[in-house]
Amino acid sequence: MKKSHAGLWIGITVFFLAAVYSVILFLLKSHFDIAAWVLYGATMIAFLLVGIQAIASVRTSSTVIVDTALGIVTIIYFGVQLIFGGIVCMSFSDVPLTPVIVCEIIILATYLVFAFVMYAAQSNNAAQDHNDQKTVQKMRLLESDVQGMMEEASDSEVKKALRELAEAIHYSDVVSLPGLADVEGRIAQNIAILQDELTDDAADPLARIETLRRLLKERDRTAAILKR
Repeated sequence: MKKSHAGLWIGITVFFLAAVYSVILFLLKSHFDIAAWVLYGATMIAFLLVGIQAIASVRTSSTVIVDTALGIVTIIYFGVQLIFGGIVCMSFSDVPLTPVIVCEIIILATYLVFAFVMYAAQSNNAAQDHNDQKTVQKMRLLESDVQGMMEEASDSEVKKALRELAEAIHYSDVVSLPGLADVEGRIAQNIAILQDELTDDAADPLARIETLRRLLKERDRTAAILKR
């Protein structure tokens, strides 16, 4: 079974188990009152949530539903609902309706609260990861630009300074934070100016390189402060 299709097959299996559960339940339980239908419906919702989330994991290339915090919360909810509503309460006849509804509302509401928190956290982490990837690409492009300048520079001292600048960019913190936008803009601007200065005999590229090194240090200090 391919990794990308694992969630699909898990989801299909969950729906199949829901059908098996229903068949066994209707064979064993002869009398269905309103409370029993409420319990049955709530248990089917639990099956549905697990199945849908497993199938949705195909999009994120997860191998199983418990790869995420939201998946773990869903599995816990499913287990509680199956044991409480699907097995224990269904084993009795004439279960009082009001306690059943109250318990089901509490279980579902608790799950929804935790699920919302987990989903918000996952969305925030995914957005941060995406921004960090963009920052990594941006820093690698800057590093590549500086390495390209090394081939254009004829002065050995300038080449050495460019090599050290490329290393400083390579090892710079790649975190993406809104507070870094200003210093990152100045870094990009100064690298563009440095490109022109390498072919200008009247310019001092070493001074520009030193400015860039200071800006990189400022960026790393600011990133460290913002991450606290």
